[in-house]
Amino acid sequence: MRKFVYILVTVLLVLTACTGRRDQNMMLMKRAERQMKTDAQSAMHIIDSIPDTILSKGVVPEYHNSRCMQVFRYNKAAISLKEGKWGDAKDWLRLIIVQEESTNGKRQAIDFFEKLVLLMNKPKDAVNEKDSLKNSLISQLLSTDGSIQHTAAYDYSSAIKEATIHSPIYWSAIIFLIICLSLLLFIQQKENKAKAISLYQDKITQLNKDAERMKNSTSEKLGIGKQFYEAVTSGGTMKNISIENEHCFVDYYAFLFPEEYATITRPYNNLSLRHTTYLILLQMGFNDADIKTILFVKPSTIRNYRLRISKTKKQDI
Repeated sequence: MRKFVYILVTVLLVLTACTGRRDQNMMLMKRAERQMKTDAQSAMHIIDSIPDTILSKGVVPEYHNSRCMQVFRYNKAAISLKEGKWGDAKDWLRLIIVQEESTNGKRQAIDFFEKLVLLMNKPKDAVNEKDSLKNSLISQLLSTDGSIQHTAAYDYSSAIKEATIHSPIYWSAIIFLIICLSLLLFIQQKENKAKAISLYQDKITQLNKDAERMKNSTSEKLGIGKQFYEAVTSGGTMKNISIENEHCFVDYYAFLFPEEYATITRPYNNLSLRHTTYLILLQMGFNDADIKTILFVKPSTIRNYRLRISKTKKQDI
């Protein structure tokens, strides 16, 4: 029994310390928001001291303001890029794209993401060019309306919520009750929990591997799709394009213009890859004669595309 009490007290102290740390992070974020209006450099210094785990959460904490969170993330991306942490910069920009609510803001973030991907794909021997592009991208990140240097000129105080920071005694009482209930449940389900932990660890490991593989695959596919997109827009063709590369072209267009992609595909059921490509080319402003040349097909094939696409149209549209 005495051993049980010792363990309980130790865990309680650890969790209380963690709570105090969280409160400290909350106060740092509020302090950075205040500094944004007067001193951009001081605000950036404070943001740099906030753990990445706080700013990289998929949702905005209830005590914080979504606009300021995006500001913090833009500057984290700039700091990561300045320090040569390319992967971290990509992750920050990807999170900004997902969390951005406005269409213009999302497209702006996507543009920065694409520039970073192109920069990372530059040959290693092009040192001067990479440095120049890197500095240019950092400057753009810090001059956008999502940056502290831009935000410092405006007063966002009316949009900033005051955080309620409870004392350690309050949190200690709550945590004490949670620990007691958790330990009772742990005693009853000890064997099952050990098996569940092992299973979850295996799943987490596999998910991490899958996520890493998907991240690398997505970057590569977007790069391929961008090449074909730029080739078509500059008067090139997609003659003898492989099915895999055509998927890359469609995926890149959907990534670059999500609203347009949804508009042209929503009225249809089960569109094939080629029919989707045809509709995208139409949306890009090409006529049937142009598409025939781009896809290197016969006029009868184009007519066949139109006929088959019309048969897949939803009845209620």
